[in-house]
Amino acid sequence: MAVFYHGINNFRALSIFLIVFGHCFWISNWYPEQTWQNVYLYMIPGGTFFFAFISGFLFAHLNVSTFRYADFIARKWRNIASPYLWISVPVICFAVVVQYPGYFVDSNDGFYYQYLLPFFKYLLTGRVFTGYWYIPFILLVFAVSPLLVRFYYLSSRVQLMMVTALLLLAMFVHRAEDNLNPLQSFVYFLPVFMFGMVFNRHFDLLRERYLWLPWCLLLASILLSVYQSAYLGIAHNAHKYFFTYAGIDLKVIEKIMQAVAILLLFERHWQQRHRLVDLVASASFAIFFLHPIVIAVFKRLLNNTFSGFLYWHILTLAVFSATLLLAWSIKKALGSYSRRVIGW
Repeated sequence: MAVFYHGINNFRALSIFLIVFGHCFWISNWYPEQTWQNVYLYMIPGGTFFFAFISGFLFAHLNVSTFRYADFIARKWRNIASPYLWISVPVICFAVVVQYPGYFVDSNDGFYYQYLLPFFKYLLTGRVFTGYWYIPFILLVFAVSPLLVRFYYLSSRVQLMMVTALLLLAMFVHRAEDNLNPLQSFVYFLPVFMFGMVFNRHFDLLRERYLWLPWCLLLASILLSVYQSAYLGIAHNAHKYFFTYAGIDLKVIEKIMQAVAILLLFERHWQQRHRLVDLVASASFAIFFLHPIVIAVFKRLLNNTFSGFLYWHILTLAVFSATLLLAWSIKKALGSYSRRVIGW
C-alpha cells in the first residue's frame, strides 16, 4: 500500500482554494493601484500549476508501479471525464441554442456550422465554464500515460534533461489565448506534471536533507514575482497564440519553485490532520467543477454592488464555502453516483 502523505493532501486543499481565489478576482471589481498590490495579485493566480504538479506527483506515487492502461483510463473516465460531461453538456447545449456571444458563433448557415461545430468546440476546449479548459488538457496527459510511465523509469539525468528542455519550450509557448487551445495547454503544462513525477522520485531524500532548500526556493519565487509584476508590469498569467512570439514566460518556473517549497514545508511542518482540510482536499475536484457555477450565481445576485481588496477576500470565502456546501449536499443526495456527476 502506498504511503499517504498528509502534506500533499493539505497542499491539494490549498491549491483548490487558490484556484477559486484567483477566479473570484474577476467579479471583485478591484484592481491594484500600489506596487505591493500588483505583486500580491500576480502571485495569487496560477493554482492550476499546483494542481498539475500534484497530479504528476500522485501519478508517480500511486500508479507507475501497478500501471494498467485500461484500468487507469477507466478510473479517470469515471472521476474526471464523466463529471465534465454531466455538468458541461447541458450548459453547452443551452449556449449553442441561444448562440451565446463571444465564442464559436459561426457566420455560416446550416445545422453543422450553427450547432454541431460550436458544440464540439465548446466541449473540446472547455470554454463552457471558467477553468474547465483544464479537463481537456489533463485528459490528453492521461492519454499518453504509458509514455509517462516509461519516462519515470529513465535515469535521473535523462529525466532532468527532458524536463528542462520541455520547460524551456513552455516558457516560449505561454498559456493559450483565453485557454482555448488544449494542445498548447498540453505543451505548456506537461513539464509541470512531469516535474511532479521527478520530484516524487527524489522526495524522501529532499525531505530529509537540504532543510534550507524550500526557504531558498520560496524567496527566489517571490523575487521573481516582484520582478515580473513590479518591473515588467505583468498583471496575470501570460497568454498568447501558439506560434507567435511574446517574450519569455517565467511564471512556470516561479510556480514550480513554489510548489516544491510548499510541499516540502508542509511535509516537514504541517502533517497534522484537520477534518476541514481533509474535507476540502477530498472534495477538490467537486469544488473545481462547481465553483464556476457558484461564481456565476454570486455575480448575478450581487450585480457589482461591492468592490475592493477586502471584498475580494470576503467574496472568495463566501464562494468557497457555498461551493463546498453544494458539493456536500449533492454527494449526500446522489450517494455512490456522485463521483460520476461531480467528481466526489
